Amino acid sequence: MRLGVMLQAGSTGAWRYSERLIESLLREKLVAGVSIFHTTHYLDDLARLAGRWPGAISLIPLEPPKKYTSVRRVRLLQKKAEKLLGLSLPEDRNRRAMDQCDVLFCPWPYYEPIPRISRPVVFIPHDFTYSRNFGTTLVGPTLDEFEWQRSLHETWFAAGTCIVSSTFVHSELRRLFGEQHNPAVIPLAGFSCLGRLADDVAAARVKELGLAGRYILCVNNLCAHKNLGQLMGGYSLVRERFPDVRLVLAGAFSDNVSGICDNPWGLALSRDVQRAHVLGMGLVSDENLAALMQCSEFLVNPSLSEANNGPGLDAWEQGVPVAMSSIPPFLEHIDFLGVRAELFHPRCLYQIRDALLNLLENRGLAQENARHSAEMMKKWTWTEIAQRYAQVFGAAAGKA
Repeated sequence: MRLGVMLQAGSTGAWRYSERLIESLLREKLVAGVSIFHTTHYLDDLARLAGRWPGAISLIPLEPPKKYTSVRRVRLLQKKAEKLLGLSLPEDRNRRAMDQCDVLFCPWPYYEPIPRISRPVVFIPHDFTYSRNFGTTLVGPTLDEFEWQRSLHETWFAAGTCIVSSTFVHSELRRLFGEQHNPAVIPLAGFSCLGRLADDVAAARVKELGLAGRYILCVNNLCAHKNLGQLMGGYSLVRERFPDVRLVLAGAFSDNVSGICDNPWGLALSRDVQRAHVLGMGLVSDENLAALMQCSEFLVNPSLSEANNGPGLDAWEQGVPVAMSSIPPFLEHIDFLGVRAELFHPRCLYQIRDALLNLLENRGLAQENARHSAEMMKKWTWTEIAQRYAQVFGAAAGKA
């Protein structure tokens, strides 16, 4: 079976997860080859991936849709001429390329219609965060966006086969789209393919990033459901006992947030890196992220809604302590994988404070949690995940 994978722009989690899955499918000989349909994003990463699997991975750039004039009469004439001349459009060429695969897999398709191809489509819809509001519409869903995205997802469910990565997402899917849906639930493992770096290599990378001293790491973007405001409030209380410990943010747009944490209500923005208590790094390379995680006191994830704790999975795999919100998909990791974390209610900055303090004050507890979790992560591997996915791909291909 030749698998097609359509990689969308803009989701770093989808890319990192897809890379682990593709390599595991090929390593276990569960697919004969992989065609990756991509935009202009992740080109260097894609080239490295294809270089590790020469002959097994084909990189196929997706052509952008043709742009027409905004003048309606001229636009209609253009389309009529194309039809009369039998001209091939970019969308047609994309479809023909995808039809060469036995199954097309689409990980986390945001804002995208399902490809209209003759081959079966399998997709993972991620977390349905658009169906909930978290107190703002500036970086959070609105009713209009919710209705539009739900209608778009309905077309995927009507024509494709769905996989989800947690029972929480399974329940959200049925809440939104009906009890008749019962997709396969396949939990994930760590997203990073790097493993644990040599200690001196990790320390050197962190130094090159301009960091010195102790810090807590949070890997998230600035969307409302990431709950960074509550985290910074809790962290400001931690500073009363540990003024030397910084909070480092890594993730999309986080480089726009750095400053002085002088009260629990709001960060005093500042570009003064030397004085900043909270330091936003923005998006960093996989290697630098692994180094930041490894050299941190621990990882914290305060999210209000997710499909999985992706940063937590990486931290547990690397042997890094974790503090996290007690939301259902995060608790699933504890139940299914047997990992350990310091838990807090994500809306309570005092619980956040206490969880962070507990790991800072009890280094033995933190290290034991990390050691235990790293051992537990060995029991659920990408080999098993790839086998589960291959079963779904095979069943979808058999229905075609």
